[in-house]
Amino acid sequence: MAEISNTQFDKLTKDWLKGCGGFINNQCLPKGEPSVQICNPFSKEVCTNVSLPTPELLEAAVTNCSEGHAKWKSLTSDEKAAHLFNLASTIERHFDLLANMECITSGKTLNRIKTQDVANLVQNINYYANLCMLSGCHELNERLLTSDTGVVCIIADEFNEPSLSVSWRIASILAAGNTVLLLVNVKTCLSAFLLAELLCLSNLPAGILNVLPFDENTLENLPNVSKILFTGTYLRSKKVIEKSVLQGIPCETLICHQPVAIVYETADLFSAAEGVLELLFHADTR
Repeated sequence: MAEISNTQFDKLTKDWLKGCGGFINNQCLPKGEPSVQICNPFSKEVCTNVSLPTPELLEAAVTNCSEGHAKWKSLTSDEKAAHLFNLASTIERHFDLLANMECITSGKTLNRIKTQDVANLVQNINYYANLCMLSGCHELNERLLTSDTGVVCIIADEFNEPSLSVSWRIASILAAGNTVLLLVNVKTCLSAFLLAELLCLSNLPAGILNVLPFDENTLENLPNVSKILFTGTYLRSKKVIEKSVLQGIPCETLICHQPVAIVYETADLFSAAEGVLELLFHADTR
């Protein structure tokens, strides 16, 4: 994907939607069957069709993440931090495109996404890049509680904060030296696809982040990973927990319909509290 100017993002968004089908090994996957029609939740306009992964493709994504983990964990903390800083810079250069994609995915206003969501995503990645660089591997791994995990599968169910709800997990996992298989609900997967492509533009090693859509049938068998992190509804979480226990995979769940609020230790707590209350107000009025 070539560098873009601010005046081109709307056309590029529509053109890019025609070919998205997942992201593995730093490559966009071609569309296939079966596919699901994706609509803008606000306007109900049909955006595109997204192909669901086969069990073989899901296993290939895990294998690729395992190969990427061997390369990623061998890097020093400074090298990982440099990659994460570069990712944050790449997102900033494609700010409008990602904001427009998130608008299509979530149905929220473009102004809200530009001033809060994407800006917070960049801040979050920079935060963990700084933490990675300043803390050193051992202290960082103890702090993030994800040392030597390997391939972590994030399952992001349909959510009202599609990119923000997973970005805070992705940045911390990568900073600790692990790789990510991100499974996003097919209804809210478009901005996650674009985020993976921006990661590729940042020159991160292949296999660091693979992204695939999922529906109810996709999770009949969970991928064979080191750990599962689930964010979403209570009913879906019960099924994921049951399957993870049967397959012997550690599982952590976050069951919430409210937006994710991240408060850093350097934040003004009074301002942070006001921001959280505002988020809860907007969420409760939907």
